[in-house]
Amino acid sequence: MTFFAAMAFVATAHRDDHHDNHDHHDDHHDNHDPHRPEPRWVPVPLAEKDNHIQELGKSAVDTYNKQNRARLYFLHVIAAEKLVRAPGHYSYRLLIKALTPHRHHPEFYKSQVMEDAARHGKPPVLSFGYFVPAFNLH
Repeated sequence: MTFFAAMAFVATAHRDDHHDNHDHHDDHHDNHDPHRPEPRWVPVPLAEKDNHIQELGKSAVDTYNKQNRARLYFLHVIAAEKLVRAPGHYSYRLLIKALTPHRHHPEFYKSQVMEDAARHGKPPVLSFGYFVPAFNLH
């Protein structure tokens, strides 16, 4: 799977969620500054080689394993998108390749990770929006 095909999948998979969230009138949009552009999801170039993206993917798998008593084995993030919510506050959509116990082929998962800068030299705070099967290539 090419990087662009993976990114197209991630974008398509989340497009419906994004539109569903905006179908209802939301009062906080009335105060939107028309001169400030809306935040947009952008592909992370070379996500497979980006150490930070790989660490986020491993954290997502580890958190999923702890919360669900699962035993997925993280292989790597194959594609990622980033949204800058505010300075120091980011959301990531990840396409993760992992092995499941008793399987000889990898499975793919979609995950959303929010990263918020911590104060006083502490590491960023991570929270996880979802971790779900993405698709099966075999």
